[in-house]
Amino acid sequence: MKKVVSCIAALLLSATLSGAALLLNEPFTYSDGPLVTVSTNAWVHHSGSANEVTVTSGRVYLDAANTEDVNRPLPGQPYASSGSTNVFYTSFTVRFTALPTSGGTYFAHFKDSGTTFRARIWALTSGAQSGKFRLGISSISSSAASVTNLMDLSLTTNYTVVTRLVNSNSVTTSQLWINPTVETDPSVSITESSSGFTVVSYALRENTGEGVLSLDNLQIGTSFADVYNGGSGQVPTITSQSPNQTGTNGASVTLGVTATGTLPL
Repeated sequence: MKKVVSCIAALLLSATLSGAALLLNEPFTYSDGPLVTVSTNAWVHHSGSANEVTVTSGRVYLDAANTEDVNRPLPGQPYASSGSTNVFYTSFTVRFTALPTSGGTYFAHFKDSGTTFRARIWALTSGAQSGKFRLGISSISSSAASVTNLMDLSLTTNYTVVTRLVNSNSVTTSQLWINPTVETDPSVSITESSSGFTVVSYALRENTGEGVLSLDNLQIGTSFADVYNGGSGQVPTITSQSPNQTGTNGASVTLGVTATGTLPL
């Protein structure tokens, strides 16, 4: 009896290279309607009930006039502050069609199994030019952004937002980029003493002050490269692989593969 060893191994390797630490890939490619319903409860409610978070044309919409908050549990959760996975990156594309208020409020964040939140992303107009807005970040604070990115942003324009959360036992670090190319690009960050935080899910929030916005292409991983390549980086791509080989049962077969992409692959 003989076995045929083909390209399957290389294909499996390709899948491992490109997504080993990508925890969530959410393109919101559902039919139009309430997010919880059209996602078949992949997203769940955790607060509020008036005028649900909706999906339209592959984007999820949040509105200051509504009050529903939803979250999506991450595969492999819970990620305890004392566990081996303590760094989480998030990216998504956001577009505002109505301005937030001066002090604004947060519209997205990590969530534990209860009502403790970290890496809250804020929208506000304080300090921005007329007709513009800014994004900020906090972790423990629910009353104001702890730090604000000074870039003035425009309505009806897509922006890529990337955040980083470290949820260790003794410290919580949160970081935010807008339209980065690489991780070393300018960002804003905060470091807070805390008792740690267990990551369970990622949440979207509707609340007075946030304006009207839509998001798509939400990704969560354990490195910057998992969630965003900035247009200049390259995802791993196999450029050559071993040809098909035939061997007898029990014999050794050597497969080789080369790949290009932005390090680390």
